[in-house]
Amino acid sequence: MRWFAWLLLLSACREQVEVESAQGRGGRNGYQRALRQICGDAGEPSLQRGARPLLDGYLDAMSSDWPGNMGVLPTEWINVHNAIMLRERLLAQEEGRPWTDDEVRRVERRRAYRIDGHYVSASEIRHERIRGKHMHFPHLALLWTGASDSPPFPCEKAGGGRLSQQADEALAAWLADEARGIRVQDGEVLFPPAFERYRHDIELQAVGESWCVYAGRKVDPPLRAVLREAETRGCPHRVHDGVEPGEP
Repeated sequence: MRWFAWLLLLSACREQVEVESAQGRGGRNGYQRALRQICGDAGEPSLQRGARPLLDGYLDAMSSDWPGNMGVLPTEWINVHNAIMLRERLLAQEEGRPWTDDEVRRVERRRAYRIDGHYVSASEIRHERIRGKHMHFPHLALLWTGASDSPPFPCEKAGGGRLSQQADEALAAWLADEARGIRVQDGEVLFPPAFERYRHDIELQAVGESWCVYAGRKVDPPLRAVLREAETRGCPHRVHDGVEPGEP
């Protein structure tokens, strides 16, 4: 029963966040409009203060105006998670708070937003609404936090009938990212911290495969060749420390 007591304690410590009304702020389209501001035409994200009212509008709309298919796919949960973390990152910037890993963890666990009539944190969305129901590791490549172990920021809203493709593309981009993804050092493959943190999720899909074989199926040919060569040597590997937290 220890886990239940811990859950009750964590819930009691949460801060319930209230956002401003969605009126005139894009409503459910606010997240898409915020992405356009942040990513621009070139798809290179940069923090834009003007995006926060749009995120407020989106989250306010999602507090009650909830799509009817949310029990089937985690699509909108992914968007809500990213909207929450992006709003919190912009808020930290406005208030002059450093976006450290400790701050990210605090925000993920303690800041709860009203979604579909219930207060949930970003951590609850990740672990209960997405992992708990689907346990599909590529989905995690779409969940941005800005922490040192975060995947790159997704400039495209999840959905549009492309969730599986989006997740695979995001995972491939994450693993190929020179700072955040797979590295090779002295013949050893260095995997992102998420591989250790979500080892169980990966093992459910890898079914006995090594990390080199599993990741090799998810990446483009140049990196795939590197992983295949490492596999011939028994896939010597460890987990690296991620990158400095901060920008998307």
